[in-house]
Amino acid sequence: MLLSKRLLIHCAVLKQKTGRIDRDRNPIYESAELRNVRIGLTHGVKSGAHGVIRADTMTLFIVPLFSEYFKDGKKSALVIPNEDDVIVFEGKEYTVKGITPCYGAISKVSHYEVVLE
Repeated sequence: MLLSKRLLIHCAVLKQKTGRIDRDRNPIYESAELRNVRIGLTHGVKSGAHGVIRADTMTLFIVPLFSEYFKDGKKSALVIPNEDDVIVFEGKEYTVKGITPCYGAISKVSHYEVVLE
């Protein structure tokens, strides 16, 4: 099932590790912007050892047909995030925990669902 372009109303920043580290041993990231994506929030509650725990998750929907990738202000080929990359949305950073390609009627990827925590 192909998501409609009118549902792809969000923009997010994708931060990918470059493989280098700074002097404090923190990874160095390269930033780019994902446009025409959708981010959905799922509120959840789990029972924990000490009562109820909030278990909210977010899903980033990327549609290769409509979503765009901009690096240094220039449109580039679409890049799908990898696990442990960082997505910045509304000023908060979320870590990519999983990527699922979803197929449509034909054997091409219709969209990707990226789980964020």
